Amino acid sequence: FCKTSERASALSDHLSGEGVENRAFIGRMPNSVREERTEVQTQGSTCNCMHGRVQRGVDFEGVNLVIHYDMPISTDAYLHRSGRAGRFETNGLVVSFIANDEDRAVLE
Repeated sequence: FCKTSERASALSDHLSGEGVENRAFIGRMPNSVREERTEVQTQGSTCNCMHGRVQRGVDFEGVNLVIHYDMPISTDAYLHRSGRAGRFETNGLVVSFIANDEDRAVLE
């Protein structure tokens, strides 16, 4: 998860450049594109770079890893994002990058 659409797109581009298959889900994305990418995701394992504004509209089964590339601004958003890992009777892991005191406050 990233704080902005631009960061999610940049992360997606970087991962693609490193040979990591991924899909970017960003707030300004048309529903038709979002639906196509969601369908592709259900067919196999892929990394998703998500901008926080679409997080509530997308749900995948079998997520075993959530990475907070950018910490969200609230504890509610943090819990919502983190809760995607280990759902549907699977194990999950959450990794958060802590860059400053504001990030640390959300985590605490």
